[in-house]
Amino acid sequence: MVRLTPLWWFLLLTAAIGLVPLHAQKLKPTPQGSIYAETDERFEHSTALPNAVLRVILHTPEAKGAMDLANDSERRRIAEYFRTTEVRLSDSGEVDLLVRGSPPMRGANVGWFWFVRSPNNNPKIVLFAIGDSVELLRSKRQGLKDVRSVHTSPVYTHICIYRFSGNIYRLSKETWDKDAH
Repeated sequence: MVRLTPLWWFLLLTAAIGLVPLHAQKLKPTPQGSIYAETDERFEHSTALPNAVLRVILHTPEAKGAMDLANDSERRRIAEYFRTTEVRLSDSGEVDLLVRGSPPMRGANVGWFWFVRSPNNNPKIVLFAIGDSVELLRSKRQGLKDVRSVHTSPVYTHICIYRFSGNIYRLSKETWDKDAH
């Protein structure tokens, strides 16, 4: 008998939820332990990306590299390639933004996510993570929730845990599971 790992249960559940129509639901702020998949509907009901946040993101090495490869039309419409959802990295009630990139602002087979503190007042990127999903964990460091990113390919599963250091998130633990498939 094949035993499914928690990651496989997550992937199966994510796929099943994606097939269920969610037409008239009003999305609410998410609780602790929330998972944000690259295809998450919360990004489709995106809040406006403040210009100051766009400027900060476009100064990251990842965005600069993507801009170098973008054509003129993509460069003119660059704000269209980002989707946002509100998150709460702390218990203070302060609203933070999780920004997801869409092509050309993502990897060839992996999503790009930026966590932005103080999006309306001096925005700061505290974490750039890649993966199919990111998750706000219940555990905290320096007052902000830990973050897990997961990327699954046909060959491996890559999991990263990030912890806040007081200024930015730093990689705390990284695993590569080649036997997950």
